[in-house]
Amino acid sequence: MMQGLTASHFATDFYSTQPGDIAFVHAAAGGLGLLLTQIIKLRGGKVIGRVSSMDKVAVAKAAGADHVIVATDGKFVEKARQLSGGEGVHVVFDGSGPSTFQGSLDVLRRSGTFCWYGPVLCGPGPLDIMSLPKSIKLGYAVFFDHIHTPELLRAHSARLFDWYQVAVHTQRLPTNHAMGTRAGARGHAAAPGSHARGLAIAKADGREPIRNAQSMDGVNALPDQNLAEGPNGDELENRALILFPQIPW
Repeated sequence: MMQGLTASHFATDFYSTQPGDIAFVHAAAGGLGLLLTQIIKLRGGKVIGRVSSMDKVAVAKAAGADHVIVATDGKFVEKARQLSGGEGVHVVFDGSGPSTFQGSLDVLRRSGTFCWYGPVLCGPGPLDIMSLPKSIKLGYAVFFDHIHTPELLRAHSARLFDWYQVAVHTQRLPTNHAMGTRAGARGHAAAPGSHARGLAIAKADGREPIRNAQSMDGVNALPDQNLAEGPNGDELENRALILFPQIPW
């Protein structure tokens, strides 16, 4: 849920993806990258994804990425510019840390938007704002700004469920498996430095999980489940207080 709302924030509020826009998504086979790719595609955009190894290419493409670049050293700019017709992309979503910062700047077209996120890998260091090229817009996106009132939480969560149903019916979701609480601990334990790809989404109240966007290597998944109607407003608020204890309301 948290990553779904984060991806929603990035592709709607922070940058309002329009049909025909070209987005560059770092870590495109990760949980957030997969969700972000699907939302951009549902809004009519095109996605150039970056992954760190060849075995993740198929995962990113299954989520809808139009092109996938394998790069771990920041050398993705030339290929991405070629794929965007030589002009660069409209928006780049980068949570990969300082090593990709300059490349993300270089891959943008004039007046493009740079969405920087992820506090874990630290920032790019001191930045001279007058050194930013091509009239680009640079910002640090935080998902709490997407749901800072109960009304926004309800509205944006409901939209996530709607998008999910559209993605299912248009076959834009990767092959999925629900991951229950029995496998959740193993899934989270496997995350750092593992072969894990995608996202496990479990309900905060301990009931059956919503869905796993991609199964994890070495984790026994429960049978796939259909996502019925989304939770009502009261349920969303109760779960939000558990999932997001820092919410100001």
